[in-house]
Amino acid sequence: MNETNFDMVQKLPGELHTFKSTDKVDDDDQRLEYPVEFLNLLNPSGISEHELHLQKGAPVVQLHNFDIKAGHCNGTRYIIKEIYRHGLELEKLDPNGDEDDILQLPRIPMIYNPDNMPMSMTRLQFPIKLAFAVTFQRSQGQSVEHCGILLPKDIWTHGQIYVAFSRCGNPRNIYVWAEQEKEPLFRS
Repeated sequence: MNETNFDMVQKLPGELHTFKSTDKVDDDDQRLEYPVEFLNLLNPSGISEHELHLQKGAPVVQLHNFDIKAGHCNGTRYIIKEIYRHGLELEKLDPNGDEDDILQLPRIPMIYNPDNMPMSMTRLQFPIKLAFAVTFQRSQGQSVEHCGILLPKDIWTHGQIYVAFSRCGNPRNIYVWAEQEKEPLFRS
């Protein structure tokens, strides 16, 4: 997924901007046990990646609630309108035509406190992810005119494939790529 998004953002015209996060362990006593280089390698679910490659015109999806009343919440899709050194200007992908369609987004601290690790960390980064390609779960509730479904491995449940196919209203605008080296997913 990340590779597909990175390949697509590089194809947009204009300058590619790279933003690296600031990561730290929350407990001062554990800072020497978990160096910053290790924290930078972590890409936990629900938190932005350490290194974001962004370009004007790229679609992104918001990962955290920012302003619920204005509709700027987890899962909202945007197009990057402007890129500044310390902020982004985003426009909702499906705008209503009011002032709430534009979001001035700063970097925010995101806390990662996993049950399976003896530490918690804070990542300071923009709470977004590139959205040329998204997972089945992230696509729920979204509608698109054209849909490409990438199936490099088996699908876990029939519900996932249903979500993928149901995002597009016109079945003629759905394109599927499936791994061809294995046995077919369905037999007649």
